[in-house]
Amino acid sequence: ATPLNSKGIRVMTPNEWGKLQGFIGYGFVENGVETFSFPPEISDCQKYKQFGNSVAIPAIQETAKLLIKKLQL
Repeated sequence: ATPLNSKGIRVMTPNEWGKLQGFIGYGFVENGVETFSFPPEISDCQKYKQFGNSVAIPAIQETAKLLIKKLQL
């Protein structure tokens, strides 16, 4: 667990953000093995920025399914 900040709020870790957005444990699992990772030299600050600039994988999948369904009509 991460410590509370000065306002008593626990800040999510980059790993938690990755799970929330479908990168970790969902979008990059091949044959039961997690394949998503950042290079080891990437700072947590940069990881937060990268997740902040991304779109959640499950949202993209559901949008694509809807588009396919509508195009088939």
